[in-house]
Formats: sequence, C-alpha cells, structure tokens
Amino acid sequence: MVLFVIPPLYWSKMIGLPGNTLWGIDKILLGTIFGSFIFLLGVAFDKWLRTLNNGKVYVYFQKVIVPVFLLSLTSYIFYLITK
Repeated sequence: MVLFVIPPLYWSKMIGLPGNTLWGIDKILLGTIFGSFIFLLGVAFDKWLRTLNNGKVYVYFQKVIVPVFLLSLTSYIFYLITK
C-alpha cells in the first residue's frame, strides 16, 4: 500500500521539503514508518492477549481497540516531541 502513496507524494514534491523533517527524516515518511510498525505491533499484541485468555478477547472489539489505542498513544508522543 505504501508503494501507491509515497511515490506520487514524492513526484508532486510534497515529500522532501527542507523544513518538514524530524531527526533528518521527512515527517511523512517517518510517520508512515512508525505508524506501520506500531500497527503491526498492535496486531501482534492483540494476538498475544488472546493466547493468554485461551483464544478469547478480554473486551469486545479488542482487535480494533488495541491497534487504534497504540496508534493514538504514538501520535500523542510525537505531538509532545514536536510541540
């Protein structure tokens, strides 16, 4: 999916702007990389929680809540860093 989004942004010169970097990496690329990693971590964490509870969820919609919560927490941390 990233291959369909990043190249058009690069070709339209939305990626690579001089002032749009954090730690020397473009913010869009950094957000895409961190977001993808955190989402996959959230999915793995949900599966791990299910194994602890004999294949059952602890709360309804846990499969959605865990990744969204981790993504929201990561967004808040990045907000505090860039504030």
